[in-house]
Amino acid sequence: MADLSDVYGQNFQREATASRVDYVLNMIANNLSHRQFKFKLSDARQLWTPTHSLNPQYLKSLMTKVSTINKKLVMKHIDKYGQQVNMLPELIIDTLVEYFMIIDAEFNRVYFIYMTPMEVHCY
Repeated sequence: MADLSDVYGQNFQREATASRVDYVLNMIANNLSHRQFKFKLSDARQLWTPTHSLNPQYLKSLMTKVSTINKKLVMKHIDKYGQQVNMLPELIIDTLVEYFMIIDAEFNRVYFIYMTPMEVHCY
């Protein structure tokens, strides 16, 4: 009987996971770049680390993609354990969450959003 690695190759699992993560990051970046700040995700738990924070590599990639797609938007991460979190009107408790500030140079606005494995939403 054939082994899974014989059929798909040695790196199939790693490549499939990387492809899924890249797809999710591209979808989030495209929505945010077009100022769509409220949308559902279909389980993006692969983006989070066991320490309940977004993987730093994925975080940097997401912010770079948003800025690349829309040059007028600057996306900043808000550390949920830092002082900047006091700017937010309310916090999400008992779930994986990351907070962001998006500065829109075209419309001179600032948006605060949060991202969980199941949704992206704004304040």
